[in-house]
Amino acid sequence: PGIKLQERRGIQNKVWWSRRWNESIASKDIGGRLGRGRVYALSGQIVSMRIDGSRVVCEVMGVREEPYKVEIEFRAPQGDARKRILERLSGEPIIASRLAAGDLPIEVEGFFRSEGFDLFPGGKLAEDCYDVTTRCTCPDYANPCKHSHAALAVLGAEIAARPALLLELRGFPLAQIMRIDDK
Repeated sequence: PGIKLQERRGIQNKVWWSRRWNESIASKDIGGRLGRGRVYALSGQIVSMRIDGSRVVCEVMGVREEPYKVEIEFRAPQGDARKRILERLSGEPIIASRLAAGDLPIEVEGFFRSEGFDLFPGGKLAEDCYDVTTRCTCPDYANPCKHSHAALAVLGAEIAARPALLLELRGFPLAQIMRIDDK
């Protein structure tokens, strides 16, 4: 048995960040793959999910014996933009405490926008540069495929329950925001 989306569905669409995540992912649907991916997520076809910084790696069962490998990479702000976002995140104690308590203040999205970044999976930043990229080992020509959509759905459920994960994926671990480490 794999990771099932329905195990975490209670909070989805009850909080603003989950709705925004779902709207963002839905805008990337290619020919009904979102719906098929959601069915995969609901039926527990995500075999594993590993989150490492701004990279997520999942194994998703498809029609073949071996699971497909899905990789999702989030672009993290760099340089001065990163510094300014981190200063705003860590400079307001109420923001850090709300994040630690499992809440995502809506102002955080504005911190990213003011620096030219999307907090949620957005659009193209340049001709061939997306702020979130997906890759899958399946033979489907479309990107994102149904396996990627399944992985994004389960990741979205995790973000709904633990919104600080969204910031971690963008390169801002909660410990850094709370100034627990010196990075």
